[in-house]
Amino acid sequence: MGLLEMDGGQPGEAVTFLKQAVELHKTTGNEEGLAAAWGQLGRAYRLLGKDQRAETCFNYAYTHFGQVGKPEGEAEALRGLADIYEARNEPELALRCLTRIREIFTRFSLRLSKVDTDREERLSRAIRPGGK
Repeated sequence: MGLLEMDGGQPGEAVTFLKQAVELHKTTGNEEGLAAAWGQLGRAYRLLGKDQRAETCFNYAYTHFGQVGKPEGEAEALRGLADIYEARNEPELALRCLTRIREIFTRFSLRLSKVDTDREERLSRAIRPGGK
């Protein structure tokens, strides 16, 4: 239900449902569901402009996706964190997230998207002296 609220432009209502989903997955021990719920809750908070809460959620999602061996989920959580850090003008932290995505994808022989590689390159240039 929470995803429908977010897609319908109602992230505030999605937060309510996603918090319930987090609690349900905690209670049932569904780690993969918990990871997904944390990630979606982070996305909803991000849409509401509550980046500090979103950051916490994406960190939980990253941890839980790692525990259940879901590299794509880990990468998605790291992308959410990179978005937050970039918005806060913290390119070093954003780049650290993107570098970690590259490491995960290399370890699991997954293909890194051009969007990720271009963003990684742009942030690398931005933090180098002279921007080159």
